[in-house]
Amino acid sequence: MVDFAFAAMAGTDLSKAPQGTNFINFKAPELSAGERKAAYEAWILARGFHDVVRGAKERLEQAYVYLGLLDKQPETQEQIDSLTARLKLKAQHAGFEDLLAAANKRLIVPLEFPSALLSLQQARNCLEHRGGIVGAEDCKGAQTFKLSFPRIKIFYIRDGGEVEVGAGSIIEPDEGQTHAAIMIRLELQTREFAVGDRLSFSAAEFNSIAFAVMQMGEHIANRLPPVAGDDAPPAAGARPIETAK
Repeated sequence: MVDFAFAAMAGTDLSKAPQGTNFINFKAPELSAGERKAAYEAWILARGFHDVVRGAKERLEQAYVYLGLLDKQPETQEQIDSLTARLKLKAQHAGFEDLLAAANKRLIVPLEFPSALLSLQQARNCLEHRGGIVGAEDCKGAQTFKLSFPRIKIFYIRDGGEVEVGAGSIIEPDEGQTHAAIMIRLELQTREFAVGDRLSFSAAEFNSIAFAVMQMGEHIANRLPPVAGDDAPPAAGARPIETAK
């Protein structure tokens, strides 16, 4: 939806406010095309970040329920259903930061960037409550609001160094080799905003953030302690995703 809305705005004349339908017509403030575009983007991103952070919290809630069942080991279906209901309710009322801390300390391998999830929660609050305009409350006593978010880095190794792969990239294996393993890894990216600045992201940046958060959700699931008798899941990290010429 972020892609669709941003693309639609790119091909629309935003110098004029849209007209109402039927007999309903709201009086809109006088805005330039640039001001209207910025306001629309902030509204769309607020919804996008809301859904991304909500999805991350739901995964943490699921992890909380799983760990609670693992600790208690209920034996009958009635006991399982009763405990599951209590754990779900408790998880739903818990704060994002508390759920993240509780899950992360029990993972076989801790998350690489737990601070990034908390940073995205802050960005969502700014977009929803302040229209994306950074306020003093976002900076928390600092000079700027430092927004850290995960991004997916896709790369291969050439001559001992990492070469990042993007759209249209040509893979050049080491001399004498016909193939190169393409690797994927989460890494942290940081941007700073001063009070009064507007949080802004391109559709491509939002896609990268959303995909990275999905990957972090999979890391949570794959790194939970196994049920007795099950094999421990492999830890996620930089790994080959395909072989390319």
